[in-house]
Amino acid sequence: MNSPNPRVILVGAKGSGKSKLVSSICGNVDLSRDQQSLLKILSMSEEAIDHEYFNILLSSSHSRGVIYVDMHCPGYISREITIVDLPGLTWTGYSSTVKYIHKLTCYYTMGNERSIVALFPHATDGKREIQALQFLKRRGHDMRLITMVIGIAHTTSQVHHINPIGLNVMGRSSETPHRCLYFLAPVPHAPSALSSTVIQEMRQEEAAYFLFSKPWSAQPRKDNLGIPNILKEWVSLWALSSQAEVSGVQQTGSWIGTGITIIFIFFLHAIVTTLYYAPTKLG
Repeated sequence: MNSPNPRVILVGAKGSGKSKLVSSICGNVDLSRDQQSLLKILSMSEEAIDHEYFNILLSSSHSRGVIYVDMHCPGYISREITIVDLPGLTWTGYSSTVKYIHKLTCYYTMGNERSIVALFPHATDGKREIQALQFLKRRGHDMRLITMVIGIAHTTSQVHHINPIGLNVMGRSSETPHRCLYFLAPVPHAPSALSSTVIQEMRQEEAAYFLFSKPWSAQPRKDNLGIPNILKEWVSLWALSSQAEVSGVQQTGSWIGTGITIIFIFFLHAIVTTLYYAPTKLG
């Protein structure tokens, strides 16, 4: 996939709420993976990697298919975005699962500096996903462009708060630490494609849930709760990425300017030296 849009790659366990996040944003609550062609995944990499992909696909250690969603969220994001919902991974055959995450996530973040990885941690073990994504740091990926997202069900009686301490160590400073972002998972509706009015009602229901339901009502800061705040967080990260790109261009231009100046000084010195010693040689 070669989209120029800012990109969000959803990575997490099967049933962790990745597709529900897409549903909450775009209003489609019936995203079917059965229509996705497995050959589409295989054709995205070199042949040497295809064979390994094929073996992992046969291991049934993940749900099938990759869902691509190009969307526009007026009022939150000023341009279209692309969300890549990777297959949900189970914990059977963990080593193969990690390889699958590594290769697919690397493919979708490769060559796109505005790629955000939205990590959906397992409710009982948030460290495992962080360990699985440490390869991004080794590949030079900006760890600040990773967010942790958890979907909350309406019937949830106990909420698991996961402290993204591993990401904080790998990424941001203590002044701007990573936070876990939460959203209210939508209840299945019919028809599957929802109108803008229904989506707005879902937003209002989510806002009321986090405002009046415990333990969220007692939380002093609520800027990490709900779809609007998740979108705002992504926008701020894209802005951070754009600043880094501009800084990189400016730094490159600075080096080029410095090199040109050095070369100019070198030639000027050579000319002055030649003119200075020329009369001496003639005499």
